[in-house]
Amino acid sequence: MFKPSDIKTNVILAPYTFYKIGGPAEMFFVANDRESLEGVLNYVIKKDISYIILGTGSNVLVPDEGLKGMVIINRASNFIYDEENKIVTADSGGALRKLVWDMALRGWAGLEYFGNIPGTVGGAVVGNAGANEHSISEEIKWIKFVDGAGEIIIEPRDFFNFEYRTSRLKQGYKAVVLEVCFSMFSKNPEEILKVLQEDDNRRKSNNPTGSSCGSFFKNISEDLPAGKIIDDLGLKGLQVGGAKVSEEHANFIVNTGYAAAKDVKELAEIVAKKVKEEMGYELEREVVYL
Repeated sequence: MFKPSDIKTNVILAPYTFYKIGGPAEMFFVANDRESLEGVLNYVIKKDISYIILGTGSNVLVPDEGLKGMVIINRASNFIYDEENKIVTADSGGALRKLVWDMALRGWAGLEYFGNIPGTVGGAVVGNAGANEHSISEEIKWIKFVDGAGEIIIEPRDFFNFEYRTSRLKQGYKAVVLEVCFSMFSKNPEEILKVLQEDDNRRKSNNPTGSSCGSFFKNISEDLPAGKIIDDLGLKGLQVGGAKVSEEHANFIVNTGYAAAKDVKELAEIVAKKVKEEMGYELEREVVYL
């Protein structure tokens, strides 16, 4: 249950992000269930307080000066399985990895390509997360959300204009995802778990160490990964302050331990400019600057 007395002030946000970067939130609240999430949203909307929702902070960069208004950490994480209708409804704050691996153990397939993507269900849906030439939007039936006026609405997948790594939600439509319904189908649990484990092993062997948000830029196409372009230009190891283009994977900008948000932004701008000048490609960020 939401209580205004549970709101904290001037909470440093760095520990709540994968980058381990970011200044203080003017106001801060952790919603541990759907009821408290809906309660705090009702509160900020009625009082016209600006707000930002964070899940695990896996794909965002928080500014060094922090954020005004309310930062709401979404931890609502209930999953409901409907075997008769072959659907699962998931709270937006639930860990995507936990959902997919739990489904695999039950013999439910459909989301196994996304089982090792970090972050929450809501974050994955907003950014239309993808892997292995698949996008999570393919399995969405409907989404329940709170709109900018505080109304709770359910809309089918097509309403959200899903495209490669983006959606209506990411492009500025004011809404907070509460719940997502996915369609599923039955499959041998061992087969699903094999796909998940092989993908997990591949990621662990390819992904660099250090704090990062994974792939920083979107791929130009399936056949032209951003990492290859950056690597071909010899930009691995390029560093600004504590931010560095990973020497293991060129599309990762890592925090070497003392990076500020301004370091990451400056380095990303240098990389994008170099790619534009030398190759003619416009790199678009996956990482969201808050």
